Amino acid sequence: MRNLIVVGSMLVLTALSACAPSRPTGIFYPPAADNATEPELAAPETFATSAAPYLIRTADQIDVKFPFRPDFNETFTIPPDGKIVLPFVGPISAAGKSPAELTSELETDFDNLNKNLPPPTARHYNIRVGDVIDLKNADEPQLDETVTVRPDGRISLVFVGSVIAEGKTPEQLEAELRRGLSKFTSHADVTVIMHTMNTHQFVANNRTMVAPLGDLDNVQVVLRAFPPPRYYVGGEVLRPSELPYSGPISILQALFAAGGATPSGELRTVVVLRKGDDGRPMIIVHDLKAEIDGTAKTDFTLKPFDIVYVPKTQIAKVQDFLNNYLYSLFPMLKNSSLGFSFLYDINPSTSTTTTTTP
Repeated sequence: MRNLIVVGSMLVLTALSACAPSRPTGIFYPPAADNATEPELAAPETFATSAAPYLIRTADQIDVKFPFRPDFNETFTIPPDGKIVLPFVGPISAAGKSPAELTSELETDFDNLNKNLPPPTARHYNIRVGDVIDLKNADEPQLDETVTVRPDGRISLVFVGSVIAEGKTPEQLEAELRRGLSKFTSHADVTVIMHTMNTHQFVANNRTMVAPLGDLDNVQVVLRAFPPPRYYVGGEVLRPSELPYSGPISILQALFAAGGATPSGELRTVVVLRKGDDGRPMIIVHDLKAEIDGTAKTDFTLKPFDIVYVPKTQIAKVQDFLNNYLYSLFPMLKNSSLGFSFLYDINPSTSTTTTTTP
């Protein structure tokens, strides 16, 4: 039995072009959960001109300032994970928040640390290596000394010799030194004063905790420097580009900045991908051809990090189909006239090829 494949190139073009549904313009959201409520849609111009606060991004530089404790001021460059590390409160996510939001969060965190501290009667400080201690004797000033806790945890005194200080409270060390000095003098009422401490940790109820310094809940986050924002143009344009967003720019201007559309670009359904003010992804489909033709004035301003995508025309998609599939199978069709029909006998027992024209 003879099996014939009949292909009409002109008919294929016409049929595929006619079947392609036209995409409406407007704003679209990806499908939401069944119980989610779709937000009220606004015109593209509304989204383009809404005054949203600046959100901190990776590679931004911010100053974290403490007006009453400037010794804690720091400048951070936001790392790829978007987090910064501050004393007492640990890593905090900064990327994706406005400076005001981050300020409020830090104020709350530092304030909560103070509120959750055990009472002073339950806290005990344990001496550490590197702490500096003043030893005072009111009756024998010549016995006054200032010592630093050695790496082995000890201090050395003239009369007492080497004494382990690390891990003891100042009160425990004071009692031990009085016992040692009482062997050499009747004026052994030495007082231990912590001159410099290397940590703000203390022990309460057998737990090691941190006591933050006061006034750290007065904090301010200031945006110091940030890389220029970008926008992106891709699809059927001459120069797909990542471009600096140096000021208000319309879709048409962005298209020209990327070299303009290619002959296969479909300007009637240019797509703008955007992160909405509520954080949800948003798709805006815009008829730029009507803007160029002068039949409409609906072009609007892009936002930083918008993505402009010019899709292919339906006829270009058909041409891709012909190039990738049909012409690769039947190269002789490529140079044939429109309306040419090609009949190919795929029966291996024969090798006849017939061409006809309507």
